[in-house]
Amino acid sequence: MLSPAELNLLSRLDLAYRRPVSGLYAGERRSPRAARSPEFADFRPYVAGDDFRQIDWRAYARLERLMLRLYVAEEESSLNLVLDASASMLVGAPPKWPSAKRLAAALAFLGLSSMDRVAVGVLGDRRLRTQHLRGSTGLARIWNFLEAVEPRGAARPSMLTDLDWPRPGMTVVISDFFSEESWASAVAGLRRRRQEPLLWQLLAPEEAGRGRVRAGAGADRDPGPGRGVPRQPCRAPGRRPAGG
Repeated sequence: MLSPAELNLLSRLDLAYRRPVSGLYAGERRSPRAARSPEFADFRPYVAGDDFRQIDWRAYARLERLMLRLYVAEEESSLNLVLDASASMLVGAPPKWPSAKRLAAALAFLGLSSMDRVAVGVLGDRRLRTQHLRGSTGLARIWNFLEAVEPRGAARPSMLTDLDWPRPGMTVVISDFFSEESWASAVAGLRRRRQEPLLWQLLAPEEAGRGRVRAGAGADRDPGPGRGVPRQPCRAPGRRPAGG
């Protein structure tokens, strides 16, 4: 689905989460919890029962108070990829559906490379999804799933609300978002479930002037005329945006 050259380019990128994440297992995402790691986070006063090995004696010499060194914990996160598999994704020359699958495949590769739990599903059918997979062995299963999905029917914002499989973490919705309904309520529902929503709009060349997503206050703000939905959630080393 993606060429070796494309995978090599993607290997230089990483998904940028806006806030610390808290998972069940060790990973590569900054956690809100403190733990032992090479990266220093902060000091806090010593209290009875704390590990004496964590006392910073240099800080004690300066402050005359027992202080503990805290370190950044790194844990896994969940990346939930939700695809609009409605008939409108077959519109265009070229159609949008192959691009949607390739985008989902690329994002899945980034998540799995960072030891995140990655799951892919479609709007409208809660059963049509993968399990939350981890590690490089999950990539082939996700790609096989994407190849087997056939677009049909219509997509509505309420279908996003009905999904019960996305876990706390980042939820990327890939769609053309052609609906008369606002997506604000559905996106707000994701936030209430401790998910970081990102709407990624795909348009055919002839649809470019049709309009932007009506996400409302529950999603990322409209970045301005002609910009469409929120920017790509990727970064290259040194926090350089992937699109730049």
